[in-house]
Amino acid sequence: MNLRENANATIKRYATIFIGTMIMAISTNMFFISNNIVAGGFTGIGIIAESTLGIKVSTVNVVLNIPLFIIALKILGRRYVVDTIMTLAVFTAVLEAFTFIPQVKDDMLLAAVFGGITQGLGTGLVLKGRGSTGGVDLLALLLHGVRRTWAVSVVMFVVNSIIIIGGMYFFGLNSGMYAIISVFITSKVANMVTTGLFISKTAVIISDRSDEISDALLKKLHRGVTFLRGRGAYTGRDKEVLLCVFSQKETITLTDIVKKTDPKSFIIILDANIVLGSGFKNIETMDIM
Repeated sequence: MNLRENANATIKRYATIFIGTMIMAISTNMFFISNNIVAGGFTGIGIIAESTLGIKVSTVNVVLNIPLFIIALKILGRRYVVDTIMTLAVFTAVLEAFTFIPQVKDDMLLAAVFGGITQGLGTGLVLKGRGSTGGVDLLALLLHGVRRTWAVSVVMFVVNSIIIIGGMYFFGLNSGMYAIISVFITSKVANMVTTGLFISKTAVIISDRSDEISDALLKKLHRGVTFLRGRGAYTGRDKEVLLCVFSQKETITLTDIVKKTDPKSFIIILDANIVLGSGFKNIETMDIM
């Protein structure tokens, strides 16, 4: 990659992170703060603090992140911390500057659903740009660095759960349940943004007529097939296991081809969230967009 391409990729990456961060901040103002929906994170702590103590969400977010940044300098490195500080700065600035945007106050369900969708979109873009807004994500990374047995995802789940329970204590059970709805939608939308809308499938096929099935898939489905060596644990017989990646819409066609060729075959079909290579996404252009 030459200097110009490297510069363009860097600009594209930061633009993706900043757009995602702006969407997250606007979403927080429009849907969460106005309805006291504590959907986890340091922002959730900020919503509790603003409602009970009058301290702004943005202030709480910055204050809670400062000690984490100091610790992260030694553990995660200067570049990660600088990138995260820049992202947090954008989030804080937009949170303060875009208060003029109309807030959704009359319908908690709409706020939870559309808040989850927009938060998921923003979060997905930040992740796609390999960025972070700090907060619980950063705390989980630091705790994982101290205790390797503590998985990042588990720490995030525990901390966010505590924050959501805190929201239930201050704002009631209904508010907490709407927060859970929002968190669920956020995770689903963020996953869609990072992996794409079109999920591919992987078929693992076990058959005594593997050559015939392979030929049929190549000719009729026009998908490549890979032979894997396998052995039946019960029979002890060697078998050739077929591996084939295909699009979701081709699922019925593939199963029909296999079953017509060998009705006794055994098929396992799995989701393949990211597939790079010939016939799918170009591995050279698969970066952030």
